[in-house]
Amino acid sequence: MKNSLLLLLLLLTLTISAKSETEIWSKLELSFISEEVYENPLYEVGHFYATFTSPTGNVKKINGFWDGESSFKIRIAPDELGIWTYVTSCSENNNTGLHQQEGKFECIPNKSDLSLYKKGAIKRSKGDYHLEYADGTPFFFTACTAWNGALKSTEEEWGKYLKQRVENNYNVIQFVTTQWRGGRKGQPWGGSFYRER
Repeated sequence: MKNSLLLLLLLLTLTISAKSETEIWSKLELSFISEEVYENPLYEVGHFYATFTSPTGNVKKINGFWDGESSFKIRIAPDELGIWTYVTSCSENNNTGLHQQEGKFECIPNKSDLSLYKKGAIKRSKGDYHLEYADGTPFFFTACTAWNGALKSTEEEWGKYLKQRVENNYNVIQFVTTQWRGGRKGQPWGGSFYRER
């Protein structure tokens, strides 16, 4: 019994440790459970966000979102290696599940070979007219437009399309991921913009 309890404690510690680190430029999703029950959280919770402090002291305010039932989430892609801290804020001060939650995580090097994870997020610096990675390396936007590709193609067709674009050195695909004019009647996302031709 004592050994089983020790093993359970070790596994719990490893799980907590694994969740307390993330790779640079990768998504970290933090989950929170509301202590209050809301009939309509979108209107009843005025704000929910976290203030993140990077290892060098940079501060980022990231808004959270309601994820159904009592679940709320905040996502961040950290841009500095080292220990980050955060504290949440909720307009409902008495909601201890959302308000004044504190935590920390470690941002570690990214193992991916993709440029986005090696050089950082793509940005346009104020006053500049070109795009660059966070590390200052120029980013040349080589795009293809497939507005309805994700809506109208099969998985096989979409996979073939993406493979061909990679082979031809495209680095951006522009497409619609929400309901739009290209939807067909009978598709699960409906057809409010659908019309017979």
